[in-house]
Amino acid sequence: MSDAQSQNFRDSVEQDLPDDLRRTSKDMPRVYAEMRYRKEEEIQKHSRDIQRGASKKSAPAPVSAKKKEIDIDEHLLTVAEMAHTTHPLDYTKSRINPNSPNTSQGLSSAEAQERLNKFGQNKLTPPRPVPAIVKIIKQFIELFPLLLLFGGALCLLAFFLSMGGDGNLQYDNLYLGIILILVVFIQAFFTYFQEAKSSKIMEGFKNMVPVNAVLLRDGQQITLDAKYCVPGDIIRVKSGDKVPADVRILSCNDLKVNNSSLTGESEPQTRAPESSHANPLETANLVFFGSFIANGSGIGVIVRTGDNTVMGNIAKLASSTGNEKTPLRIEIEYFVWVITALALGIGAVFLVLGLALGQGIVTVIVSTIGIIVANVPEGLPLTVTVALTLTSQRMAKKNVLVKNLESVETLGSTTTICSDKTGTLTQNRMTVSHVFYDRAIFKCSTNPAEKGNWRKEDPSFQALQRVASLCSTAVFMPDEANIALPVSMRKVEGDASETALVKFFQPIRDINEYRASFQLQSNIPFNSKNKWQLHIHDMEDSNDKRKLLLMKGAPERVLKMCSKIMIDGEIEDLDAQSKRSIDNAILKLGQMGERVLGFCQHIYPEDDPEIQQFGTNVEKLSVPRNDMVFVGLTAMIDPPREGVKEAVEICGTAGIQVIMVTGDHKVTAHAIAKSIGIIKGKTIEEVAAEKGIDVAQVGEDEYSAYVVTGDDIAKGISQEEWDRILSKREIVFARTSPQQKLKIVSECQARGAVVAVTGDGVNDSPALKKADIGISMGITGTEVSKEAADMILMDDNFASIVNGVNEGRTIFDNIKKAIAYILISNFAQLIPFLVFVTLNIPLALGTIMILCIDLGTDILPAISFSYEPPESDIMMRPPRSKDDHLVNAQMIGWAYMTVGVISTLAGFYAYFVVFAQNSFPPPMLFGAGANHFTLAGSKPIKNMFGETIGEDTQIDILLTAQTAYFLMVVLCKIGNLFMARTRRNSFIQQGLKNSSMSASILAVIALCIVFIYIPGLGLFLQTRPVPFLFWVLPIPFALFELSLEELRKFMIRNEGENGFFEAYTYW
Repeated sequence: MSDAQSQNFRDSVEQDLPDDLRRTSKDMPRVYAEMRYRKEEEIQKHSRDIQRGASKKSAPAPVSAKKKEIDIDEHLLTVAEMAHTTHPLDYTKSRINPNSPNTSQGLSSAEAQERLNKFGQNKLTPPRPVPAIVKIIKQFIELFPLLLLFGGALCLLAFFLSMGGDGNLQYDNLYLGIILILVVFIQAFFTYFQEAKSSKIMEGFKNMVPVNAVLLRDGQQITLDAKYCVPGDIIRVKSGDKVPADVRILSCNDLKVNNSSLTGESEPQTRAPESSHANPLETANLVFFGSFIANGSGIGVIVRTGDNTVMGNIAKLASSTGNEKTPLRIEIEYFVWVITALALGIGAVFLVLGLALGQGIVTVIVSTIGIIVANVPEGLPLTVTVALTLTSQRMAKKNVLVKNLESVETLGSTTTICSDKTGTLTQNRMTVSHVFYDRAIFKCSTNPAEKGNWRKEDPSFQALQRVASLCSTAVFMPDEANIALPVSMRKVEGDASETALVKFFQPIRDINEYRASFQLQSNIPFNSKNKWQLHIHDMEDSNDKRKLLLMKGAPERVLKMCSKIMIDGEIEDLDAQSKRSIDNAILKLGQMGERVLGFCQHIYPEDDPEIQQFGTNVEKLSVPRNDMVFVGLTAMIDPPREGVKEAVEICGTAGIQVIMVTGDHKVTAHAIAKSIGIIKGKTIEEVAAEKGIDVAQVGEDEYSAYVVTGDDIAKGISQEEWDRILSKREIVFARTSPQQKLKIVSECQARGAVVAVTGDGVNDSPALKKADIGISMGITGTEVSKEAADMILMDDNFASIVNGVNEGRTIFDNIKKAIAYILISNFAQLIPFLVFVTLNIPLALGTIMILCIDLGTDILPAISFSYEPPESDIMMRPPRSKDDHLVNAQMIGWAYMTVGVISTLAGFYAYFVVFAQNSFPPPMLFGAGANHFTLAGSKPIKNMFGETIGEDTQIDILLTAQTAYFLMVVLCKIGNLFMARTRRNSFIQQGLKNSSMSASILAVIALCIVFIYIPGLGLFLQTRPVPFLFWVLPIPFALFELSLEELRKFMIRNEGENGFFEAYTYW
């Protein structure tokens, strides 16, 4: 299959899927694999029943067509039987000629129209789309939005309870309740539109190209839109066609079908008219809707169309597997449960305590609601969403498209990457890596960093160049845009091996000019039976009447036809030494996982009797001959991408295991894995071979790598064997099927791994969806794999995943730091209500001011953590443990009982200073909160000098004290910003590169000025202007907090592993 054909296939493999169906088509391959497995089980069970005699006792009951997943039986019939069968369809009307299917008459136009009316058009029925309103509603039923809605409802309840009191309505609770509910709506719509934006980007991948079919009807060949194909139509297919329906092959010529996007088979599969398997999904005489004709041609009869095709059955039977929660979603829900339990627990305790102390029921309930709301970090959802959005935008600049925002963090917590080989770890293009001539192997350049050591001046190399250039049909696509590209990037019409050869030799001499100089006279194309290709050319000099016979093919076939060898341009007998050197080269190159081709030639003298009699008629000439001259070998491989080896090494340093899972051969997979560092040590087989012992005698500590094949998995691997395999760090799975890839992912997850899976085909989609994070390819990936994935590598480069891991780890760190920063003020917001209920001290912080902190001064600094660069050791840490929660006991202790306590003390210090300045020392405030200094009606009170203070003055004093408390807490949190920037390193080591955080500090100061000093705004926010003194008072408290924090981190860094500070204070 040519490069161009391959790309067209990649672009159009799902073009027949309606848009809405594509959104759910990620489940189709999973069902395909399950269907194939169950069909196999059904066949095996039937065979067992026959052996037991069950089938002789009674005929099996007919199976309802609706209950049968795949009801294709036509593959079991011979071509002659097909021509005369009327079950399950009447194929007699197809007028099949079993002796010469090419001369079949096909359906009549009338019969075709009748069947079109009966079966409908050949297209898949899309499922009902999910309405946008349903997607939006889903944003409201997550745990955190529900908590915020609950908090808003409590605030509204507190407002309505105040309506039944003494007439003093508590509008602050009304405002807070409304704003909490608004926050939920803003968060929901923000997330919805951000994910909708990614969905629109996905639409750009869709390339709707109309598909035509070549049919035989009324004895004539016609071309129709594929949607008008009906069961019973005779159809012709050829190389480059996409199969428009399920077809039973009647006759073919070297037909090969590319099922890679559907089944995962990496190589084109040979098709034949004869049945090779009872299972219709495995047999060689069926081709399915969506597959691609890679080689040859054929004629067949359509047996299923539209929803009745295998693809249609998969679409109908695909039941949507519930999406796994991302680790970040689990962590946020865990955090919400912790905060909820903490808030409700404290609230319940003080509800009981307040009632026991004789507080009024309304006062106690309102205070309890305040306690609960004070523990709800209202700004966290917006902070997390913005942080993820900003990170996804940064990743987009690094060629990673994030479809699911939360998957950003999942990639950071990944412990295992199951990576496809072709196109991800490798370049997805065959490249000449070695040449062999003059009994020696020479290295060729497979990337710009390498340099070959072959010499174009060598006569034997020139002979090899001539055979490889002429004995080929591959050509560069002739359009100007293609020709203008570098040779390595040009599209070629030809198979992968010939493409590699013409790209290798083109820079030495133009292929078209070369072939024009040696006129082609006749040829025998390559076929799977011969495994060689033969050309006969005129000599370059028109006066030279000799003929040039050239051949390339499988090296063992080529070598059998040779009796001589070219050494340094001279012809010598092919002796034992030369044969041994050739065999050794073939073996060595094969062990390196390279595809080897052999080349030979023969020059007919002008007076050759055969040429004199038959000319260059290859049907009459004695070809191939057994006296050919062996010229050399070429070896090709799909080379590793640049940067992949370094990326794998970084993964190892970061504690991430990279497992190769491929459909390619074991030897090739092993060779590539070794070249890029996935495998560094020896496998059990290599150790056994070196020692000359059985593999069972090899000790576990003697080998470090495993190469497991799909056959090994199919034979059955016990859980003990899985434990042994997955205990190794260097693992390759080769020749795996989609179901086996799914099994590998499941086994890794069962052992606690957070698994990322890369893939590009429909066959990869089950594993992509099962994985904790699925990563599809943006260039070679099919629509189904892109829909199933959480992320898309726009450049198909594995190295981009490492960038994603770095970003993922950073975002988890930064969200954790943002939460720690937010929680510090929670304690300072909570304590005033507790003191108010227990000690009856006037409330030190009102709910409106809580709102000013949570949705005002906290938001920008918390968001600024999204711009915080990673700590220097981010990619040297092991992946985070599942026990490393966003919020843990250490963080609660740090935020509430250490830093939170200091911030609270600072706030109360300023609060008491205000009251003292107004002649109310602290002792006078105890017990004064019930009837004095309240916004709900205050009785007159005397100060320390016996002066009576009225209600208005009391409210001014209270609001000034609350403003001072608010300002102290907010300004202390500026120091907390520097504390929370690192978890282990000193903030000085981290540097001051985060300009967004600096800007947020200025914004916080500006907000405080606005909240406190703008005339009129204080009436709504319940603030009062405070003297400059209160802007200075926080400084010693903030410096004390910062010094204490630096001491804690210093102890963590220097006390060694499992020290006290690490165990009990590291969050």
